[in-house]
Amino acid sequence: MFLIASKMILCLVLALLLGIVIGFLLCRMFKECPFGYTSKKEDECCEVREGLKNGIFDAKPQALLKDEVTPDDLKRISGIGEKIEVALNGLGVYTFEQIASWSEENVAWVDEHLVFKGRVKRENWIEQAKILASGKETEFSKRYNS
Repeated sequence: MFLIASKMILCLVLALLLGIVIGFLLCRMFKECPFGYTSKKEDECCEVREGLKNGIFDAKPQALLKDEVTPDDLKRISGIGEKIEVALNGLGVYTFEQIASWSEENVAWVDEHLVFKGRVKRENWIEQAKILASGKETEFSKRYNS
């Protein structure tokens, strides 16, 4: 009887300690960013908080179901490879027209959800998508088709 009771007490103490550690870590993660703090991890935390304040995370681009459209080969856009195309499809992005219609907020949302900040702008996905959606070719898509 004493052995069972001591095991139960030990389990309760371990659960308490685990709860304290998890609570401490969660508290640190969601606290306000301290002024002048330069740690990369803390900066990322502040960016996420700013994104929530600015509504970036509410700016999801229009998603479509694969059955609703004829999917375009998004790899014809320079900077989109096999893995990124699969990730975009997972977000409901299948056509050049969808990418061509993205706003700044949509780009920020995609950057956050695909974790390649700045790539959409840096590689001019929207401009390329507009050209491809109109039926024309870009220099990259001409080489890609060859």
